[in-house]
Amino acid sequence: MDDRWGFIDRAGKLEIPTVFEGPTPKRFHDGIAGVRIDGSWGFIDRSGSFVVKPEYEELRSFSEGRACVRLDGKWGMIDMDGQLVLECQFDELEPLNIGMAPAKIDGKAGFLSGLIG
Repeated sequence: MDDRWGFIDRAGKLEIPTVFEGPTPKRFHDGIAGVRIDGSWGFIDRSGSFVVKPEYEELRSFSEGRACVRLDGKWGMIDMDGQLVLECQFDELEPLNIGMAPAKIDGKAGFLSGLIG
């Protein structure tokens, strides 16, 4: 509504007000969703409360308890509490899949592992 996004329940009732900016918010995964407000991305719970404050340029949905976040043009990874578990240093970083995450840094590509624990 009015170029803002919110969340509805299965019956179509507005559950979380339309206060978030585009692009479209991320889907709920593990009970939280990525949203953008005042130009920064963070994560909210199903009540609409921030569980990870909006401070990132971009983010990806949680996978295996971790989410990729971009800060100052570089990608890193946070845990469900919003703590950095991998410093923002990568040119590209994809979500975990079976404990491994594809990454690129300084023109080299590979996989990161051991990020769950």
